[in-house]
Amino acid sequence: MSKIPLAYLSLLPHLKNLRYGGVFLIGSENPKYLRALHTIFRRVVMALALLYDLQQVLKVYHERSDTNKAMATMFLLLTHMNSFYKQFIFTKREDKIVVLLDMLKEPIFNQDTPRHIEIQKDHIRRAHIVVKGFYRVAFCTTVIWALYPIVMYQRGTYIEFSIWLPYDASLTRNFYITMMYTWIQTSWLAVLNTTMDSFMAHIMAQAKVQFTILRYDIENVVNNSLEEAEATSTPFNDIFERRFRHILKHYDEILRLCKKFQDIFDGNLLVQFLSSGWIICTGAYRTLDLKPGSVDFMSMLMYLWCMLVEIFLLCYYGNEVNLESENLVQSTFSMNWMDLPMKQQRRVVIFMERIKRPFQPLAGSFIPLSNATFISVLRSSYSFYTFLKRT
Repeated sequence: MSKIPLAYLSLLPHLKNLRYGGVFLIGSENPKYLRALHTIFRRVVMALALLYDLQQVLKVYHERSDTNKAMATMFLLLTHMNSFYKQFIFTKREDKIVVLLDMLKEPIFNQDTPRHIEIQKDHIRRAHIVVKGFYRVAFCTTVIWALYPIVMYQRGTYIEFSIWLPYDASLTRNFYITMMYTWIQTSWLAVLNTTMDSFMAHIMAQAKVQFTILRYDIENVVNNSLEEAEATSTPFNDIFERRFRHILKHYDEILRLCKKFQDIFDGNLLVQFLSSGWIICTGAYRTLDLKPGSVDFMSMLMYLWCMLVEIFLLCYYGNEVNLESENLVQSTFSMNWMDLPMKQQRRVVIFMERIKRPFQPLAGSFIPLSNATFISVLRSSYSFYTFLKRT
């Protein structure tokens, strides 16, 4: 069995969830009949997600005169519609995503020097912790949303579902069928939505890792070339030329990876940011009717936490990519390039001119993925929440 490239390995937990959840295609190494069955399964998943969204839209329409009831459905509706759009993009652009994943398997992104492996393994460990912890909290939230209404129903409390139903859900049999249906839909969405966002964030995280590795190579290229020249009795200029050419290629490939990511997920990121403020706001507004410390209140806080983490991961790793690419200039200055022959100095200066402008990941080609943007989303959400609270 061939060794899995480390850059690709960091995304395997995400791909596993997305394939089991019917969002992303299974690999071409699987039998043809299995791929055909999985395609049918994915279409069923899309159809069920669309059905649930339509039921929520009808619910909001029927309850439009009651702000509290409409808001009780609105925060979930926005989440489901946002997730459905992302799911649609993952399906529509799956060929491009496969190309992007294949890029991460290339040798340039999986160099076997000890320091490179150490950086990659540290990133893989953190990436796996994040995705597992993220979707587990989301799944636990949906379990609470399912169990708590059942307990309240058994105590005689009327349960209002957040979807339109063509029958009386207060009847015992109808209630449990509806409860199971809503739990399956929301838990499915919880795992897939968090995984899709984490997948996008960790592609940017891998770009950040590659910039970190590139910086390490730049800072040590002169010393490493000198050591190799002494060990092999090869002219220093030849060794430096080869190593520096490799650095240039690595930089170009990182930019290609970032631009490919931007091309695929630009719309996804834009919709995520445009909807997140509304989702967080309507979710916070929903807590006004809940008793602090209650099960409902705590589950709503868990939901809001998941929404905030989705945005935070994208902003944080986008910010990290920008910072690491910005620090390339400093790393180049610190490589003792003034001791190089004049010809090599000119090449280094030209390279420094190329890297003066850091790469900034964008949502919709105009919203920077940065920590400042995350703060802006929080401020906008709070402003709208305050407005709703006063009306």
